[in-house]
Amino acid sequence: MRKYLFLVSCLFLVFLAACQAEKSQEVNLEQYKTDYVGDNSKVSQLAALQDYPEGYTYDHIEIQSDKEPYQLTVFLKVDKASDKEAEELQSNSQSLFDLIGNLEQVAFVDATSQEEIAHFTRKD
Repeated sequence: MRKYLFLVSCLFLVFLAACQAEKSQEVNLEQYKTDYVGDNSKVSQLAALQDYPEGYTYDHIEIQSDKEPYQLTVFLKVDKASDKEAEELQSNSQSLFDLIGNLEQVAFVDATSQEEIAHFTRKD
């Protein structure tokens, strides 16, 4: 009986730890929220921590903050392209607009070919 109780307790703790890790990811994005696209350290963390669609992984960013419109270009490694690339990256762009105050445009670019995958404006 003790072994059974111990096993159930361990499984319960593992379940709780897994739930906490998911909640922690959401908090991590909020801690990097910024008013300015020129805040390199926060903006790079926000781009790197995004949950990109399957087949896309973060590579690096470029920030255009010298003059308006302020733009963030996110370079992604593309393992498996999709026919619905723009739709799939829409939620990532919306997250970035929500977390970066003066960001006006986001472009997603294939890091290998340098071709633009999708482009969004705050007004979209």
